[in-house]
Amino acid sequence: MKRIVLILVGVLVFTSVFAQDASRKWSVGLHGNLNAYQGDLGNGFFEFDEIWKDEGIGVSLEYYLSPAFDVTLKGTYFHLDYKDDNGTYSKGKGGYADLVGADYGSWRFNGDMLTGTANLKFKFNNGWLLKEESLIAPFAIGGVGVMRIHSESFRNTRRNSKNYSNMALYYGAGLNFRLSEYFNMIFEAGVYNPMTDVYDGIDRGTVRWKGAFGGKF
Repeated sequence: MKRIVLILVGVLVFTSVFAQDASRKWSVGLHGNLNAYQGDLGNGFFEFDEIWKDEGIGVSLEYYLSPAFDVTLKGTYFHLDYKDDNGTYSKGKGGYADLVGADYGSWRFNGDMLTGTANLKFKFNNGWLLKEESLIAPFAIGGVGVMRIHSESFRNTRRNSKNYSNMALYYGAGLNFRLSEYFNMIFEAGVYNPMTDVYDGIDRGTVRWKGAFGGKF
C-alpha cells in the first residue's frame, strides 16, 4: 500500500492580530483552529461532522521583513480523533490488511498535539500585485518546526498509548482582511506534515503494536 503520513489541516482559522506594516513591524495573533486527519486510517478532510469535533487554539508572533515577506512563529494546540470506517484495515479492500495478510478489525486513534513552527509568509499585497494597503490581501505561508503528540490507538477493545515527537513541515495559504489600523482578521488553511508515520499509532514497524496486539508484522 502507498505509504501515507499523518497530515493535519487547519480550516477556517480565525485570527485576530495587531496589524503591522513598515512602521509597526511586530504583530501578535490569537487563533481558533478546526482540524482534520488524513493518514493510514483514511481521509477526514471533507468529513465535516468530524472537523467540527476537533478544535484547537494557538498564538503567533510575526515580524515584517519587507512589503513581500514576513517571518511568523506559530504555536498551536489541537485535538484529533479518527476511526477507520473506509475498510483500510479489512481484508479485500486493497489496504493495510491486504499488505500484511491479516484482518485487524476496527482501528481508531485520538491525540492531543502541540506544534511550534517558524514560517516565511509571502504577501501578494506587496506593491507589485496588489497595493500594500489592500483591504483583502491573499498570502502563502510555509515553514518547519516540531510536533509533539500524546496518542492513544485502539484495535477493537485493545489500547496503546504513547508520546511522539518529531520534525514537521507546515504549508498553507489564506486571506487577510484589514478591519482597522490595528486589527486584522485572517482565514488560513494549512497542513502540518510530520516527518514520521506513527502519530496515529499505525505503522508496520511499530514495536508497541506488536506487543499490544500480537500482530505478525
